[in-house]
Amino acid sequence: MKRTVRFLIVGLVLAALFLTGGCGKPAQTAPKKITFTVEAGNATKTTFYKMTKILQTKGYIVDIAFTGGGNEASQFILSGKADVAVNDTDELLLMVAQNADVKAFMSNAARVDYVLVGKPEYKTVADLKGKTIGMSGPAGFDAMMGRIAFQKAGLDPKSGNWVVIGGSPDRMKALEAGKIDAAVIFLSHYLQMVDKGSKNHKIADMAKVAPDVLKNVYYAKSDWLKKNPQIAKDIVAAQLEANKWFADNKASWVELALEWVKGGTRPAMEALYDALKAQDMFPADGAFTKKGGETMVSMMVDSGDLKSAISADKFMDFTAYDAVTKK
Repeated sequence: MKRTVRFLIVGLVLAALFLTGGCGKPAQTAPKKITFTVEAGNATKTTFYKMTKILQTKGYIVDIAFTGGGNEASQFILSGKADVAVNDTDELLLMVAQNADVKAFMSNAARVDYVLVGKPEYKTVADLKGKTIGMSGPAGFDAMMGRIAFQKAGLDPKSGNWVVIGGSPDRMKALEAGKIDAAVIFLSHYLQMVDKGSKNHKIADMAKVAPDVLKNVYYAKSDWLKKNPQIAKDIVAAQLEANKWFADNKASWVELALEWVKGGTRPAMEALYDALKAQDMFPADGAFTKKGGETMVSMMVDSGDLKSAISADKFMDFTAYDAVTKK
């Protein structure tokens, strides 16, 4: 009996040593790792970049897989090359329309950050009838916004000569080189063009063409969200913290934007900050709303990019968002 008790005590001591790392301190757990995928070169994503830095202070190892735009981020998610995409909501909806089990769980940019830019001789959208317009691809958000701008100007979208150029930086370069007449590009890229003396000008602001749309979101496979509820909540909390930081820290945001976007200029970043703040691009509550998602669906159905409506519960998961915002 004494020997049995002695063995039991030894076992308990060994277990305690194992749990404390053998030195009386709690065992260190392995840091959590997460891989995001995001389009490169867009300064509006500076708050996402800030969010990753906040996660790192919480012990996360963060990797970022950059894409050239379009549905490349979606492919990264489906193939398992990334855990979470920071991408336009329309790309998520196109995946769901093809029966992919992916869902948005937080917003990044609450408004549309695109502008329609063209040669100086074109003053209105109507002037672009028959002209050559660069796009990322037929299913790209920029192309959809261009078609909607045509429709609101009373034009048949087919009256434009739409050509595939590539991501926003490629469209910007093609426009500057005179290879195309117009393109829908990121606001950040347009302001860089202005700062460098471009003669091309803004024809239409897409935030006004499509207001109240949930433009850019964090999304992941549904099974990843179920397996990693705490990571999802930490992302939501970190993005909300980044939103608050944006509102109160222009100088710090500009510095981080210059780090995030290589080749950006300070005047362009300062102008971008002012424009984003005026649009309330990063509201304190994140603006991750069912209404915003449904507005995007409605817009895509009207433009013909979706054959039929998709209910919010098919592509939005509010579990992590509600857990953080409704404490």
